Amino acid sequence: MSNIHRCKVFCHNIDPDQMELMGLDSETDRGKWLPFAFRIDAVSMCKMTSDDPDHPTFGCTSLFIDNGDTYIINTPFQVFENLFIGYVDDIEQEESTEDDMIL
Repeated sequence: MSNIHRCKVFCHNIDPDQMELMGLDSETDRGKWLPFAFRIDAVSMCKMTSDDPDHPTFGCTSLFIDNGDTYIINTPFQVFENLFIGYVDDIEQEESTEDDMIL
């Protein structure tokens, strides 16, 4: 299984700090989707971003990265969840096999 996932990442058009200074809420900036690739092994958790059909990130996936960063990707949550769980299961199985070989 590949450790690299390609998709699109949600980016704000306006810097969040600037939005706050201008008194704008997050709904003012609808954002845009840009090409993105990342290592799956850097992800520590994932969750569905929004279950609101009117939200621009409906059904998308929020990624929580080991270094503390958070990203929203356009890969549907159920698709990425299965990919992530499969990747983690494969790694854990490999580690278990290696531990068995050491003993």
